[in-house]
Amino acid sequence: MAQDGTQKNEGRHTLGGSEEILKTIVETMPGAVYVAEWVEGHGLEYGSIFESPSIEQFTGIPPEELTAHPGMLLNLVHPDDKRKMVDAFYEAVHSPEEVEVTYRLQNARSGEMRWIHERIRSIKPAETSGRRVMIGAMMDVTELREAEEELQRAKDRMQILVEGTPYLFFYTQDQEGNVTYISPSVESITGYPVEEWLGQRHWFATGNRINDLARAATHAHLRGEAPRPAFEFEIRHKNGGTVLLEAYEHPFVVDGKVVGIQGVARDVTAERRLQEALLESQKMEAIGRLAAGLAHDLNNMLQGIVTCADLIGAQSQEDAIHALASEIVDISERGANLVQQLLSYSRRQIFEPAPVDLNLFVRDNASFLQRLVGDDIAVSLDLGPDLPPILGDRGQLERVLVNLASNARTAMPDGGALRITTRFDLSGEPEVVLTVEDEGEGIAPERRDKIFEPYFTTRAAEGGTGLGLASVKGIVEQHGGHISVQSVVGGGTAFIIGFPPLDENSPAEQVQEQSHAQPYVAAQSPGGRILLVDDNDEVRRSVRDVLTFSGYETVTAATVAQAVKAVEEHDLDLLLTDLQLPDGSGLDIISRVREQRDPQFPAILMSGYPRGGLPGNVGELPASVLFLEKPVRIQTLLETIETSLSKVR
Repeated sequence: MAQDGTQKNEGRHTLGGSEEILKTIVETMPGAVYVAEWVEGHGLEYGSIFESPSIEQFTGIPPEELTAHPGMLLNLVHPDDKRKMVDAFYEAVHSPEEVEVTYRLQNARSGEMRWIHERIRSIKPAETSGRRVMIGAMMDVTELREAEEELQRAKDRMQILVEGTPYLFFYTQDQEGNVTYISPSVESITGYPVEEWLGQRHWFATGNRINDLARAATHAHLRGEAPRPAFEFEIRHKNGGTVLLEAYEHPFVVDGKVVGIQGVARDVTAERRLQEALLESQKMEAIGRLAAGLAHDLNNMLQGIVTCADLIGAQSQEDAIHALASEIVDISERGANLVQQLLSYSRRQIFEPAPVDLNLFVRDNASFLQRLVGDDIAVSLDLGPDLPPILGDRGQLERVLVNLASNARTAMPDGGALRITTRFDLSGEPEVVLTVEDEGEGIAPERRDKIFEPYFTTRAAEGGTGLGLASVKGIVEQHGGHISVQSVVGGGTAFIIGFPPLDENSPAEQVQEQSHAQPYVAAQSPGGRILLVDDNDEVRRSVRDVLTFSGYETVTAATVAQAVKAVEEHDLDLLLTDLQLPDGSGLDIISRVREQRDPQFPAILMSGYPRGGLPGNVGELPASVLFLEKPVRIQTLLETIETSLSKVR
């Protein structure tokens, strides 16, 4: 018995030690623990058996007070969370499983609201009925909750950035290069929705060679190599066009292993086209400067040829000499026309509308267009009869023909035929119709509505800027006309342009003609002394001979300095000067002679440059100064001199 008593005392000692250990654990744990007794039929009323001391940190109420008044805890729960708290308690009462609930609890002492995560379990003692022992463990999760909310806000911000930016999209690829994620903005950029991208490997890639570099970068990243600089790749847009994308990507590494790629891409199509348009503009500007300089030199040479031929024709009585002189003038004027076409192509002419015979205009440009498209494309004309004139600018209209012919050449890489027709259409509103038709590859239906849009091109790889047809449309509309296109894929394309006819009241003789005969008869000269200034020896000699032959006394000079000296030494009736001189400008001479003589002193300015492409800062010419563009015929020169002199008589 003594032994049994000893063992019993040892058991009590052990049990007492266990209770002490359990109490220490409960009181020192970071959360709070409570034990309550719930009786069925008493609603939410329960009796508190135990509250750990740490519960005062949560509630601001001492544990013994909560034990005496257990309902105080529910009064501290945020009003919006009470229903959730009560439902969780009842669920725990009737469930063998542990129930978790998160709610906000206000500290009665500090007034601070904290987030509490509580786990509740009920135990039904075997010897009782209708009673439950409720055990709850409470943890303060305010910092965790705030961190989660901040994380969610960050995710929301990132989602807006990733999915809401219309100019770029984000993507991920797996180890095989297949797209596993792509942001929704990809559809507005490429035309393809997200679901058509997922699982793709080649990005709807075109055959552009730049895509080889893009694939090489992707493969390098999948091998775990360092991220490469941004690269560009080209894809087919769903509407049939192309989109140029700039991408930057890097390997996605987990535990030292490459599991895919993360990247971002943006649409740079318009940006690159603007750059190409700028380069094209700079190129055209350089061509324009070259063309203007070339025109100046050629026109000076042609001036000497035309003047000598006119003078020979005027001095000879033989028909054969007249015929040869006329042929020389005709060839020279065709050369001058070629120079004008070059200037038009380089956009060095100003807009100068005048009556134009469209049939004559097309014939004059046919040989130039034939050289432009090459020998493997035959240019044919079908010009309608009784065509009324239109009001147009020859230089701008030449740009229309050049652009349409260039497009036709591109559409017929293996050769073919280019047909230009004109007709007068009276079926509706009267209009003069110009049609340029090729036998090329045609234009797909989905592209026809876009071909006149600026920067839309199907020839980006060949250097197309998408500005040619846009400028054609602008020129046509500036002339009061309209343009349309008819095309069959594989069957050619026709551009149909309608121009309004010139008012019937306009005199027919105003219509511009490229070539017209002039008589070899000098105008009746009233006499007078002319100062002729030109640095080109051939031009100066030939024009001097014409003036002398026509009865004028001529003083010549080759520089501004010589001209100024002549002004001081001679009584003069008119100044005829070239624009560009070795030591200045003909405008300097005009200014000097008008200061010394008369503010309205008659002056004629000649130049190998066209009126719209004068070099330097030549804007409006001084008052009453007439302008002649070389080469100029004798009759025109003499008539201009007489006009200038008549203003001061």
